[in-house]
Amino acid sequence: MTVDESIARYTRTDHTPGEPGMWVIIFGDIFIFVGLFCMFLWYRSQDPPGFDAAQQMLSPGVGLVETLVLLTSSLAVVRAVASARTGNARASRQAITIAMALGAVFVVAKTLEWWSKVDAGFTPHTNTFFMLYFVLTGLHLGHVFVGLFFLSLVRNLTGKAVAGQHDFGYLEGAGIFWHMVDLIWLLLFPLIYLVH
Repeated sequence: MTVDESIARYTRTDHTPGEPGMWVIIFGDIFIFVGLFCMFLWYRSQDPPGFDAAQQMLSPGVGLVETLVLLTSSLAVVRAVASARTGNARASRQAITIAMALGAVFVVAKTLEWWSKVDAGFTPHTNTFFMLYFVLTGLHLGHVFVGLFFLSLVRNLTGKAVAGQHDFGYLEGAGIFWHMVDLIWLLLFPLIYLVH
């Protein structure tokens, strides 16, 4: 397959985006998080007053800001893929840079949030709610780091003068992974901060 044929394959709108292996990772991660969400709900059902009291120690406003940061980063990734499809490598690279910067903002915000909780005396050993809070948000934060790594790899690909055979597939795969990270947060945010 020539480079032009590869570009044509990955810029079609009727193909499954990304590389097939990425979909295996994504569905596996979603399966794990669904299990953890169910575990959280089960523990909540065993101690609603304890979970409600612990939840009052969190700031939904901080969670909302983190949500908006991740959603904006996802929009930047969409723009990066769209720009790459039209051959605008510079705009694609800029959009990926914006997405990565917003991902870094999320990491800083989550780290400060954790620091404030630990400083106030809330740790994974405090109670079941905080144990699950740190586990779920920590696992999600780990996925943010993986997503940032993928975005950094495809950012370098967008700077190449000639796209390689699989470059568009890698870009789409990184974008899909980043969207999965955002989707998990969209479920995690209300579960931890809002559900009573």
